[in-house]
Amino acid sequence: MQLFPRRSPEEKARSVKEAATLTGLFLVLALAGFGVFLFGGPDLPPGDDGVWNVIRWIALLLGLASAYITAQCVLSLVVEATVGPERYFAFILLLLAIWGLWTWLS
Repeated sequence: MQLFPRRSPEEKARSVKEAATLTGLFLVLALAGFGVFLFGGPDLPPGDDGVWNVIRWIALLLGLASAYITAQCVLSLVVEATVGPERYFAFILLLLAIWGLWTWLS
């Protein structure tokens, strides 16, 4: 009996491919949002109340959210390509248990 059984190579390849696709999608979305904000006009930050400047601010928010999700996707891609989600989750729980024990004893 294994606590964490090995994943088949086909399953690992499929999950790595899905994680890489999501990473690329959100990276393109983040770059598009930042590009519209930065290259959408000469004034930084956009000051007047025109429709184009509202679109630029929305693009900035979209770019920031997409950049955060891209960072999460990169972590997911690394986990999928190396240890797998089950072992990663166990590692996080182990770190939380060590932190809890340390705070309880100190």
